[in-house]
Amino acid sequence: MLCGALLVALTSLPAPEGGAGAELAELYRSDQADQAREDLGAEFGRRQKVRRDRVIEIVRAGQLDRPIDYYHASMLLQHGDGADDFLLAHVLATAAAFDGEKQGFFLSAATLDRFLITLKQPQRFGSQTFDPEGKDLGDTSKLLSEAIVQVFRQGPPRPRSGLTGRPLDPKVRTKAALQAAGKRLASTAKSAESQAKSKPDAVPSLVGAAREITDRGLLEQPDDFLNGALILAHGEGADERVLSHALATAAGLLQRQKARELWAATLDRLLKALGRAPLFEAPAPGEEKPRKGPTLPDNVRAKFRPAGPAKR
Repeated sequence: MLCGALLVALTSLPAPEGGAGAELAELYRSDQADQAREDLGAEFGRRQKVRRDRVIEIVRAGQLDRPIDYYHASMLLQHGDGADDFLLAHVLATAAAFDGEKQGFFLSAATLDRFLITLKQPQRFGSQTFDPEGKDLGDTSKLLSEAIVQVFRQGPPRPRSGLTGRPLDPKVRTKAALQAAGKRLASTAKSAESQAKSKPDAVPSLVGAAREITDRGLLEQPDDFLNGALILAHGEGADERVLSHALATAAGLLQRQKARELWAATLDRLLKALGRAPLFEAPAPGEEKPRKGPTLPDNVRAKFRPAGPAKR
């Protein structure tokens, strides 16, 4: 076991040559090595905190650069011990994945699950086996459709050790049914915004129709995920907001550029539904109290803004 003096020394070592990226890679390797050890005892938590605090310093300083830097930072934070760590890890993992870091696909889902269960909410991707109190999370009643989950998996299903979802029925997912659902989502998405302003009473039926399509797994094209997210963004309940956010994430993973801005908006709406402060939305006029939650520097925020003309 390390003595206190050596622990302090860990925090004062010079950063490796190569800047923040090299330092994050070294912190990541150290974290992974510690995960495999059984002899650290209480020292394990202290070492994790040293690494995590340093990662937060790097993030706040705007020093994340390459997608792999975002991934390494997310992995270190998802080994944290609170909702803020997991929320920031979710943001960083998604940024990495949107920019092509394949390892970030799974991590985007896993960090959202960990964030949700920390707030006593059901997980949606099936990535976590136990909650913080050690309760088995075998319940699949709230898991998302496999049509969504498979976008995040980047590999075959790994029940109880990876992402799982409710099985798809090939008899339901016929070519005709998928095409009809895609057209319905597209037409509904076009009118959802105007309906929300002119006929708000009609919005619940639009949201309900989109939710039925997604629950049945009738999603195939990238635009299906994007349009579903646009419609469900008008939902008021936590379930609809989680689903909207998951769909926006899937659309972004499938390289729909417009999904980046929508991803930030759906995350903020989900946070509000969970009683937490938004991350991306500007403070309301006259808002005096500082918001509690992770701090996002400009380079992280920029990952979720449209780059040039938005494409549908």
